[in-house]
Amino acid sequence: MVEIKLENILSVGIAAGIVGGAIFGVSCLAGAWGVRGTIDEYTSQYKGKPAIVQKNDVKWGPDTYHILLDGRDKITAGKIVTDDNKLIEIFGNSYSVKDYNPNKK
Repeated sequence: MVEIKLENILSVGIAAGIVGGAIFGVSCLAGAWGVRGTIDEYTSQYKGKPAIVQKNDVKWGPDTYHILLDGRDKITAGKIVTDDNKLIEIFGNSYSVKDYNPNKK
């Protein structure tokens, strides 16, 4: 009969937690998680300033999008109408660019 002691179970659990935590920490530092980079998807002008739809290329999850206004302000959800009359909508993990018609309901 095999004898199982509580202190043996605890010491194995603690060791597994330490090893798992170390592997996760090293992989985070090595760049295995996070964002690969930011890619410009669509460029336009908003109130005379640059408006760029950018894609965050996420390694272990869905890619996300945002509008970068004038190189500093980010819109992560919402819509704008550009100077060339395009409606840009950001939904989080997708975006759309359509012709804007203010008279269309």
